[in-house]
Amino acid sequence: GAAGLTQIFVWLVSGFILLNLINTGLNVSIEIPGVELLLVGLVYFVLGYLFMGTLMAGLGAVASTAQQGSQLSVLLVLPQAVPIYLFPYFASNPTAPIVKLLTVFPVTSPVVVMERLAVSSIGFWEIALSLGVLALSVIAAMNIVTRVFRTYLLSYGKSPGLRELVRTLARS
Repeated sequence: GAAGLTQIFVWLVSGFILLNLINTGLNVSIEIPGVELLLVGLVYFVLGYLFMGTLMAGLGAVASTAQQGSQLSVLLVLPQAVPIYLFPYFASNPTAPIVKLLTVFPVTSPVVVMERLAVSSIGFWEIALSLGVLALSVIAAMNIVTRVFRTYLLSYGKSPGLRELVRTLARS
């Protein structure tokens, strides 16, 4: 997480310096996003990192080998890439129902909200709802992954099959 935040900080500082050079050299005016946008981005980064990190830890707990873990991680990474590929659609239709749905869906919300804020404005209630769902998803994922980790890795020392995993989650 710290490496990601450091990278974002370097990008922001570099962008700020480059925009100042462009503005003075070309005599144009390019504006830098407000502090509010940067704070919203930081909150989404932290919550999104916690959510995905927790889910990845859960996959690591149920995968029996590193290769199986990498194969399973595609199930989490692929949905995060969908908003990047659909950005042209989001830019031309920022209020479409699918865009609003992906704004609230915890796996895609960090990327979708930042994309939507780049091209249009979003109602405060949408951001609040999205952050609330993401925060609750982090808490739920931590509880579920903790239970799975404790049950299988600490108690038995073996990875569960799909049936065992579903049975354990249904009991809790």
